[in-house]
Amino acid sequence: MQSGTPTLLAQLLKKSNANLEEILHCKASRSDLSKLDVGALSVKALLYQTGYLTIKSYDRESDLFTLGIPNQEVKVGLLELFDKSAAEAL
Repeated sequence: MQSGTPTLLAQLLKKSNANLEEILHCKASRSDLSKLDVGALSVKALLYQTGYLTIKSYDRESDLFTLGIPNQEVKVGLLELFDKSAAEAL
């Protein structure tokens, strides 16, 4: 069974020209992860809130979280979102 592509997320990836490498190796503050302003959605926050990214570690000195993909299944889904986003941009 195939699930539907999260349209909002695909549109945001397309609109923001999100970089997959940056997302795969990103750091975020508490406020980065907690705010979801409908007028200015953050790719990082939305990917975290929807489960495409999870907290891998926390650095007390910088007060930043390192985010990563939780498992292989989610990684495949995220790569498909990027492919869909890239295809829609053409």
